[in-house]
Amino acid sequence: MILAAADYALGKKDAVPPLELTDYFKCELFNSLPNGNGWKNEPYRWTQRVTAFTNVYNAVKRHSEAKSLKGKDKQKWNKENKSILSTILSIEKLRGENG
Repeated sequence: MILAAADYALGKKDAVPPLELTDYFKCELFNSLPNGNGWKNEPYRWTQRVTAFTNVYNAVKRHSEAKSLKGKDKQKWNKENKSILSTILSIEKLRGENG
C-alpha cells in the first residue's frame, strides 16, 4: 500500500491510491472527518494508515517537484528536507532499487 501511495503521487498510469488516502482527500475537500467528530473518535488503525499514506504521498510529490532543482538550490533543498529524502530512500528499498 505504501508503494500504491507513492505511485499515485507520481501519477503513474493505472495507479490506484489506498482507500485511506482517498479518504484523506475527501476529508480535505469537505473539511471534515468521516465520522463527523474529532480525530480521536476515528478508528485508531484508520488514523494511522491515513497518516502513513499521506506522509508518503506528500514526500513523493515534494521530491518529484524538487527534481528540477540544480546546483546550490538542489543542495539547499536536500539539506532542508532530510526526512523526505529518508522516506524516498525507504520507498526505493521497498521497490528493490538502490540496494
